[in-house]
Amino acid sequence: MENGMYQPYRVRQSIQIFNFYTLFCAHYPQDYSFRGETHDFWECFYVRRGEVSVIGNERVYLLEKGDLIFHQPQELHRFAVKAEEGADVLTFSFDGAGALLEELKGGAFSLSGEQAGLFAPVIKVAESRGLFLPDDSRAYEKKMKRLEAAPMELQQIVCYIELLFLSLHGQKRLEPETDSRSALVFRDAVSYMTEKSGEMPGIEEIARACHTSCTGLQNVFRSYSGLSVHRYLMKLKINTAVKLLGQGRSVTETALELGFQSQSHFSNVFKKETGISPGKSRGDKRQGGI
Repeated sequence: MENGMYQPYRVRQSIQIFNFYTLFCAHYPQDYSFRGETHDFWECFYVRRGEVSVIGNERVYLLEKGDLIFHQPQELHRFAVKAEEGADVLTFSFDGAGALLEELKGGAFSLSGEQAGLFAPVIKVAESRGLFLPDDSRAYEKKMKRLEAAPMELQQIVCYIELLFLSLHGQKRLEPETDSRSALVFRDAVSYMTEKSGEMPGIEEIARACHTSCTGLQNVFRSYSGLSVHRYLMKLKINTAVKLLGQGRSVTETALELGFQSQSHFSNVFKKETGISPGKSRGDKRQGGI
């Protein structure tokens, strides 16, 4: 072809990983229960061996060897090990962007042998660099700093993970648990709280909407989330508040929209859940800080 006939064709990135926050392998014994957390970045949890009950917001999954779940930013997630032999897992959290992440968010998938093979180089790096939990936080941070200082190795990890994510495009998701009555009550209760985000529904109202007793509802929440119904409701509201403040809403507007009777009450709850004031969160979001 003559030089004048060549035209550039843009490659549109459907997935990009920018930063890692954690990357580690871990073994957890039977009956180990992680209390749960939320954060403003993505997390993937991959079961290498064993059986694990995993919760992401209102969804409850029983994951087995070769299963992977995505936790989107601000998603409250928790897990408990069910297998007698315990469970081996790979966990990594990251900042990312792209249409593919929007497609995969909230999803859990069973990986094929070929897809699982894409994790092999990632696991190899984690093991060779001693990225295991539990570990001393300072020692772990030093290991991650050393990995950050090896850009070629880190980019290889990113490439394998992005390739795996691309392979999940259009793949059928695993279904959340529906056989368990308690799992359904938990799902329905969290959905009801989310719908009533502008109000302050009491435990009696939520239990009535889920056709269960107040005691039964409290037991379900302590079993699946490790929290009381009220504490879980506050976490949901604060997660929503983080998003609203990030969109430019004022502290007063956010407090009123989420059903708090006063800005001071909202600010106290926000600081208790996040460790910072809503005003600081709003400022940091505008500066790209958190």
